[in-house]
Amino acid sequence: MDDRQSPASARRKLAEGVPAAVAAACSRIASRAPHQCWLALVAMCIALVLGSPARATETGSDELTSGLKLLMVEEAGCGFCVRWMAEVGPGYRASSEGRQAPLVVRDRLDPDVKRYGRIVYTPTFILLRGGIERGRILGYPGPDFFWSMISDMLRRETNEGAVGHPREAADRK
Repeated sequence: MDDRQSPASARRKLAEGVPAAVAAACSRIASRAPHQCWLALVAMCIALVLGSPARATETGSDELTSGLKLLMVEEAGCGFCVRWMAEVGPGYRASSEGRQAPLVVRDRLDPDVKRYGRIVYTPTFILLRGGIERGRILGYPGPDFFWSMISDMLRRETNEGAVGHPREAADRK
């Protein structure tokens, strides 16, 4: 008798304890593109090691209304969300951007997300100050794009933070 497991059963065992959205996305990536199975494996390992501490499931909406935050809106089966978690996620928290705007991850269907308007693409990254949207990144084409966009948004926020955001000024009129 052979003690080896099939790749599918190995993925299932590894996925135990991983958030459902990450496990589902990893399975889809591995089934569509077996040569990219490493990406699914890396994302699952990251989720296991980190235990998804950035998820804001138990803290409620208070976490979104205090200070500067980066809200990542994801959904089950989002391959680009998994890519972001594998390529950027581990380094974001330790980066200057991550210290300036800590990451909060929410599902697209979360009631707290609805107040920021309709989310069409996932991941969507929303920069918040005190619960008010200050900027948005739609999608994730790669790490270079993300780091460039978040750096620009934070630089603008730092420069405009004392003066006020143009969108807020238009809302007051």
